[in-house]
Amino acid sequence: MTAASSTVTRLARSSWADEQERDSLLAELIGQALAPEDALTLAQHEDPVVAAAGRRLFAARATASAVGALLRMLPEARLAARTGLLEVVRSAPGELLKGVIDDLLRSRDPADRRLGWDTAIELEGALRLHYLGKAVLAAPPAMRLKALGLLLEARDGAEIKPLLMKLADGDDARVANRALRALSRLHGDDILQLMLGRFATDDPQARAAASEYLKREAAASPELVRRSVLQGLTHRDRQVRKTAGEILFASGPAETVVREALRYCGGLLGWLRTRVLSGLADGGRPVLDATLELLEHPDESIRFYALTLADSFADPELVEPFCKLLRDPDWWLRITVCDSLARLGDDRAVPELIAVLPDDEVRWAAIDALGRLGSGAAVQPLIELLGDPREEVRLEVLQGLSRLEDERLVPVLQHARSTDGSLAVRRRATEIIDQLVVKLGLEDVQGATYLVEQTFELPLQRLLFEARRGGASDLLVAAGEPPQLRIDGELAPGAEAALTAQQVKEMILSILTPAERDALVKRGELDFQYELPDVGRYRGSAFLGQRGWSASYRVIPDAAPTMEKLGLPEPLLDLVSYSQGIVAFCGPAGSGKSHSLAAVVNRFNESRALHVITVEDPIEFVHASKLALVNQREIGLHTQSTATALRAALREDPDVIVIGELRDSESIRLAMQAAETGHLVLTTLHTGTVTQAVDRLVGAFAPDEQEHARSALAETLKFVVCQLLLPRARPPGRVAVFEVLKVTPSIGHLIRKAETHQIVGMMQLGSGIGNRTMDQALLERVEKRDIRPEDAWQHASKQSLFEALCDPAWLAERGFLRP
Repeated sequence: MTAASSTVTRLARSSWADEQERDSLLAELIGQALAPEDALTLAQHEDPVVAAAGRRLFAARATASAVGALLRMLPEARLAARTGLLEVVRSAPGELLKGVIDDLLRSRDPADRRLGWDTAIELEGALRLHYLGKAVLAAPPAMRLKALGLLLEARDGAEIKPLLMKLADGDDARVANRALRALSRLHGDDILQLMLGRFATDDPQARAAASEYLKREAAASPELVRRSVLQGLTHRDRQVRKTAGEILFASGPAETVVREALRYCGGLLGWLRTRVLSGLADGGRPVLDATLELLEHPDESIRFYALTLADSFADPELVEPFCKLLRDPDWWLRITVCDSLARLGDDRAVPELIAVLPDDEVRWAAIDALGRLGSGAAVQPLIELLGDPREEVRLEVLQGLSRLEDERLVPVLQHARSTDGSLAVRRRATEIIDQLVVKLGLEDVQGATYLVEQTFELPLQRLLFEARRGGASDLLVAAGEPPQLRIDGELAPGAEAALTAQQVKEMILSILTPAERDALVKRGELDFQYELPDVGRYRGSAFLGQRGWSASYRVIPDAAPTMEKLGLPEPLLDLVSYSQGIVAFCGPAGSGKSHSLAAVVNRFNESRALHVITVEDPIEFVHASKLALVNQREIGLHTQSTATALRAALREDPDVIVIGELRDSESIRLAMQAAETGHLVLTTLHTGTVTQAVDRLVGAFAPDEQEHARSALAETLKFVVCQLLLPRARPPGRVAVFEVLKVTPSIGHLIRKAETHQIVGMMQLGSGIGNRTMDQALLERVEKRDIRPEDAWQHASKQSLFEALCDPAWLAERGFLRP
């Protein structure tokens, strides 16, 4: 053992009598050939004097291998020991230490690289700063944020601004946000541009840092900030739009900001403009005050957008300035403010709206607004306009009156229905009377026809006219029989003589187009639609049989029925909120399925801005677009088949697809595909019960596909409605009875497991959510005295439920009870 080793051993073991002897031992080591490992041993001594001497000796004798060995001790060392080892590391010569760390950082071993970075950021002085600058860019992601924090503690942000700018644009969100916060305390055009690009980011931390910076800078560079931040008002995220508004309002007076924002609106698409105005509205009262001033701005586009913005506040204070705009030189602004006044719902606007009724450009909007306000003061001025010689004006008035629920309108509308020279006016008056009867519960309003006597060229046209005027649902013509009308479900022969086979053939062919005639002769049958001018539309079905030609003509009402008028169950009134799935109406022929389907389409048309595509054979009810865009296609006229039309519809961006009837397997498959891909499908099926409808939909698939079909149907089927039309207990007329299946998760489970026979039992338990069996629906109608118990008995599944309610003699006639 060398003298140096002996001395190190004594020091390591604390073998000294006093401090003087300790210091003497340390002095002996100076100038001796001490190995770095021995110096390291002393550097870890608990005596601070020995440890300090050991560090000095290690620094003087350190080698790369010794430093490397020392570094590898760090991960395993306890906290106290690790602190001491780091002190030893820091004592090594800088260039030597740098070489060792660089070798570790270049190593292919991830553990070595990690050790190198761990050590580098624990150093001191210039070497530490050197490695911190590298660590924020190249260290493992988990270490970069710590390195940046240490760097910012050691250096002023302005000194490392280029590095911070680079980090703020990096992929590591946490590091980028920390750099952004550091930059937010600095100034410069480059930082301003960076913050302008960050305030609209999806990252809330970056957005907060950027927005706070921009709010401070807005006062110094208002025009630049406004010009750049205005675009943020079009962002898809409402919170970003709100932040953009806060920045803008920090840039100057509210009136200036709002004016610039409204001017900016002029070059935007409508939906982007809506976002801008929504973002501005978040500014509250200062924005409203500024907007009120801008309603009188000389630029008509500024006035228009100011009106739109003010409209979002729904403040009663707006009535007076809005009424002033009724006299604005811009006709479109006058029209728009009518709608705004209607939304405010303040009767103070009624006299002003009445005053502009003579204005041809605005009249229709003023009429609509008066109707929506529902003020009794508007009734008489509107009634007076029914005497206007122009048909379009009278129709506008009727549209306005349709919004009022006032019994005084009934005689006026009855007069228009009977005497107006326009068929369109007479029809509309009739529709409104029907609506009032339902809304106000009127029972003493006599029915009447809007049809006026006229001359027809063809005998069949006269018969079709009489069928409609007489309230029939169908006209039937057949050889050897007089023309027959179906009224309230019952056939009744007309007063005419029996028709010969030749007369029937001539009648049928007389209203067909040449192409329809050829198709009928070639195929022996034909479905078609026919419109009799100034009377109405009909759905025809002609065919050749043993007795010759025959035909039936279904009278199509002039307007789509409403869900309320048909008495559709209350759960179905919420269908308008659905956006995906299948809703099917089923029932026997003549049960009113197409009427129910049309009523639902009409509800969508009046309630939501959607794209509706119908596929019908033929088109029955014509749906003029209201809120929705309704495109109607007829099989054979506009498209080859239901399946072809459905394939095309899936490429035509519909929200709702309406299929007149699902008749074949391919159409059923495509309908389910449409529902699975996010469309709402409304259709009818020719089945007698809701469970038969479910089985019919599944049965369209091959046996090996039915398990998947059941799973898909369990997810997509929303409602199945089975309906009947039964005679009213007090004739005339018929009443619709509805069996309703709302598909819940429990019922979906039954569909998935092919246990549809249990659905009826589940429906009986689910009346709270709107489910009801046909027996329950029939019993409800009987209890309300809408239908006779005897008619309910004939259509019930459990006839015993109704036997006690039926006339015993009537049952006895059928062999069920003795009188």
